[in-house]
Amino acid sequence: ANNGNVIGIPSWVEGRFGRAMNFDGTNYIEVPNNPSLNFGASDSFTLEAWVKFETPASGSRGIISKNILTPDIIWSIFLREIGGTQILTLFYKSDTETTSIDYDATSLFDGVYHHISGVRDKGIDQARLYIDGTNVGETADLTTDLTSTSPIYIGSIDGNELSNFQGRIDEVRISNTARPADWIKRIYEQGLSRLDPEESL
Repeated sequence: ANNGNVIGIPSWVEGRFGRAMNFDGTNYIEVPNNPSLNFGASDSFTLEAWVKFETPASGSRGIISKNILTPDIIWSIFLREIGGTQILTLFYKSDTETTSIDYDATSLFDGVYHHISGVRDKGIDQARLYIDGTNVGETADLTTDLTSTSPIYIGSIDGNELSNFQGRIDEVRISNTARPADWIKRIYEQGLSRLDPEESL
């Protein structure tokens, strides 16, 4: 397991299971870089979190990210505003190659927690985005090495206040495997802590 540090003043609220952290746009969690959190050209992984969307994004607001500008490498799930519409985006970039899936997040601002999951499946070179256990988008993944010295940011894209998320995030998990659809469905129905935690980072 990898532990993070709260940057800013923590605020704990009712979560999907137990307590969750409330992100108000000034706080986020930073998890130091670790080899277990780096993924090479052939590595699959899965990002998961329960999220309650409360404040629409202006610009781009990170839910979970690993982001460095030199070289330009990022993997992230973030909320952004495009033409007045709130868009949830799964995004990978390996210097020159980019993979992106967008989902209209309008319906997610309903006052309840939603399970969000992004999968990088290098076994078939595919990226997939799931909302509440349902595959809402998939595309070819042409990205290569996603290794970087960046920390993990929860509730931010890069630690800049302009990229900080506003809402609640609970039960974040990063796994070094491409979780199949039936696993993600069970996670949605039962919760992360209620399933076997093997291969969790």
